[in-house]
Amino acid sequence: MTPLDDPLLELQDHSAILSHAISGLVGHDHFINYEKEINAAEWLDVAAGVCKVELVTSRFNNCTMYCEPVLEYEDARSELVTRLVMQLIIFLFIWGAYESVTDIINPPSIPRTLRMKGADKPVDRTIFFLKDEPPLQAYLDILRQLKQLLLERPEYLRFLSLGALPPHMGTTGIGIDFVRRVRNKFAHGAASLPMPDGWIVDSHGKKSNDPEIIAISSRIVLFTIQMLLLTYYRDKHFNIEVPKHDDGLTIESDVHVVLSKLHLKAWDKGQLSFPF
Repeated sequence: MTPLDDPLLELQDHSAILSHAISGLVGHDHFINYEKEINAAEWLDVAAGVCKVELVTSRFNNCTMYCEPVLEYEDARSELVTRLVMQLIIFLFIWGAYESVTDIINPPSIPRTLRMKGADKPVDRTIFFLKDEPPLQAYLDILRQLKQLLLERPEYLRFLSLGALPPHMGTTGIGIDFVRRVRNKFAHGAASLPMPDGWIVDSHGKKSNDPEIIAISSRIVLFTIQMLLLTYYRDKHFNIEVPKHDDGLTIESDVHVVLSKLHLKAWDKGQLSFPF
């Protein structure tokens, strides 16, 4: 995939620093639901802390004892499904945080004349709430990466809005609209588990990039949370403090600066401070 102009933190580091940012909001806004705010921060923190998942697809398949090709296939499948489930677990907790944030913000209902087939669910309200807001540049970069990744996956590409957008949606809503459709596919058991590379037998020869699709979906949800908070605090300014990546320092800056840049590896060194 095309490299990003501004390198991003790793997905789980991104989740961790956003967790700290959300925890820092409650002291500045007494309207925030403290319980839901803590819940959102904790779910992001759990997503950041997932370290190891292991699946053995041949655990109850005795054929691997007698057939080397079967053993090779199951080893490759175990590795692929392990990566997929790892990303699904991380996604599960990030999505839970997103739902808590939307509960706090409670985006307004969509006017009936702008509803797509009458839809006014929380994700639709998120999309409408963000419609006129400027998207984060890194979010746009990730959408381009996603489109590139999906060129070989028509069953997922059809979930991505590429043409004229419905009246309630702006660019900021394209990502979360895609993600909720992918989530529903997995949540309702409609997604087929992928086959490992080298064992694809269909005519398209598509590669098994499902783990990458789920990881990008998680990233989009993190960006959507940031854009929701940026919109919610549009007319408010106060400083919050978050840890800088891996060096024991913190960054303190205006809430809009933090929410706009916390996903980047490079921050303004002039804003660093010791956490004690």
